[in-house]
Amino acid sequence: MFSNTVTLKTEMPAEFSVHATAYYHPVFSSVCFLPDDYAGDPNPDKKRFSSRSHATAHTSEFEVPLYVSVEGCVIGISHFTFLIFDMRETNQKKLGVASAELSVDTRLDDGNHPAPTPDEQVISVSCRYEDLEHSSVFQQELMCKGLDTNSKVLGMPHMKQLQGRTLRLKVSVADTTLE
Repeated sequence: MFSNTVTLKTEMPAEFSVHATAYYHPVFSSVCFLPDDYAGDPNPDKKRFSSRSHATAHTSEFEVPLYVSVEGCVIGISHFTFLIFDMRETNQKKLGVASAELSVDTRLDDGNHPAPTPDEQVISVSCRYEDLEHSSVFQQELMCKGLDTNSKVLGMPHMKQLQGRTLRLKVSVADTTLE
């Protein structure tokens, strides 16, 4: 059964928020042209999703389309970016925002990308503050890395692995203090 969506769940610690953006590109050509009288979404190649901070740990859920038709041009999801904000941080010497990215393999399925057996794919991300050496303003910045990749690039699942499934972004924080 074909599904055109992936459920994005964000699991955030207390006082953290996330702003996710899904980016799309043309599926069957390299360029799509919108007519001069196009009155739709001014950024049809982006879909934004936000989870506000809460006093306690919280989960948010969003239905994200994998394919969208814009004036007859089919565009497919190419990647997600996640901006993670530490809303509890009041220290002016800390930069409390980090980014992470998940690419999506949109190549035609050659059979080498079997769908995972679980209905939910968990992407665990650990955030902590790291010292900055070359900044005259901030002493530390929030850095977030995937536990599986040890990088802010969180992986590259195939489109087929996302169809009708849940993608859970699970963020944890190593509590560090600025001395």
